[in-house]
Amino acid sequence: MSEWWQAMYSEAESEDDLVPLYSFNTVLGDWEVHTPVKTFRFQSLKQTNNFYVFWNGGEESIACTKSVFDAIIAVAQHKTGVEEWDHSSFEVSDYLNDWKREVSDRVIFNFINHWMDCNSEGTLREIVDYFEHEATHLIDRMNIVGFLKEMIVSGQMSRFPRVWMPPAEMSSVIELAKEYGIPVRYSRTKRGNP
Repeated sequence: MSEWWQAMYSEAESEDDLVPLYSFNTVLGDWEVHTPVKTFRFQSLKQTNNFYVFWNGGEESIACTKSVFDAIIAVAQHKTGVEEWDHSSFEVSDYLNDWKREVSDRVIFNFINHWMDCNSEGTLREIVDYFEHEATHLIDRMNIVGFLKEMIVSGQMSRFPRVWMPPAEMSSVIELAKEYGIPVRYSRTKRGNP
């Protein structure tokens, strides 16, 4: 039986293997932010995650940070411990959206699916709240809309998240689920009590 993380990173040998999340290319060299595969595990309670910044394909790396934002800020502020970079005048954005996402759509699709597998009674509101505060910051509500629609249309969704106080962006997903004959379960409360 395969482990939960093999659906996302089949080439990984363990959930401790590092995988790239974001990169930024400069004339002087390239930066990548990595994290262990286990960062993608569903976490019902906030846990500490580690992020590593690699310079030029892993030649050097700074000490691990506890967030993606700390990692890119260290690069932007030239506080990496990589002498060549820290003493240069090259600039790197400290805005995450300016960094290139290195995670494939397939991984994100399976990341959302992993959340749904772990939350059979979860709601659309909870899925949005989870990913908008999740450690990798790879997924926003518009990504969720797109991937849920893909799951519905491709026949890969058998159970739709409960509908409780859904964000406005989810209305088109709810309608699409109904159109494809997927039962939509409404709740008056956050958990249960339809």
